[in-house]
Amino acid sequence: MVFEVTRAYFQLLRSGKDLEVAEETLALNQVRLEQAEAFFKVGKVSKYDVTAAQVSKSNADLALIRARTSRKEAMTALKAAMGLAGAPDFRVLDVEGYEADTRDDDVPSLDEAIGIALENRPDLLAYQVALQSAETSFTLARLDNVPQLNLSGNYGWGDSGFRGGDSWRAGVTLSFPLYDGGLQREKTREALADLEGAEARLEAYRQIVVSDVTQAVLTASDASEAVSAASEGLRMATENLEIATGRYRVGVGSPLEVSDATRNYTEAKAAWYAALYDRLTARAALEKAMGVTGR
Repeated sequence: MVFEVTRAYFQLLRSGKDLEVAEETLALNQVRLEQAEAFFKVGKVSKYDVTAAQVSKSNADLALIRARTSRKEAMTALKAAMGLAGAPDFRVLDVEGYEADTRDDDVPSLDEAIGIALENRPDLLAYQVALQSAETSFTLARLDNVPQLNLSGNYGWGDSGFRGGDSWRAGVTLSFPLYDGGLQREKTREALADLEGAEARLEAYRQIVVSDVTQAVLTASDASEAVSAASEGLRMATENLEIATGRYRVGVGSPLEVSDATRNYTEAKAAWYAALYDRLTARAALEKAMGVTGR
């Protein structure tokens, strides 16, 4: 439940950034269209430049509509995860400092993560409790099928006025279970079978937990590395866009050059935001796999 809300929350934040990118893309294409129209009026470019800019702006308009729809869908998904389906939309705060957070050393090692999970996973603890219960049942069943040795004793002191003194009494009893046609022996066999089954189920689920944690650690590590790669891609795309728009502004660049640079920039920025929120989601998934969500 907590993880589902967390994942939906990060998805909503990501959709908000996608909307910002779409709005920025539209603004860039609007500027490009205005430049093309101005250049066309003075004969510096052909009608093709204007038409190409109009097409790019039209595509940006469509992308903005889709981004708005995606954000509405993400808000609906978050409200559903929170049990607030049908409630009015609300404002959500972003994660403070997530853009500047370039650490990847906060991802625990695989051995450390597995150790944490084996100690904290509540579903695994349920199997451990079941095993303890089966062990107790088997022990009791065995005790009911063996002779019972009981020791008893008492001490007394009295004074009748004529003679006083201590008195001791002790006794030992050994009782044997009556023959019950093998019923108790069958109960013991059943208890043993239950114990072996509980042991097998615990070990099988322990392997599932190890697999879950292994996958979560790998995903979290990959997500951290992806942020660095996406950040570098955005840096180069930003520089390339500045060059392309500068060349077009002075009349030496082509509309195709600007179009490609704009597309590469917006895709790189969207990929950067996606990597940031994928990293946050992967960390939340790792916490869930280790059984420490919300701690």
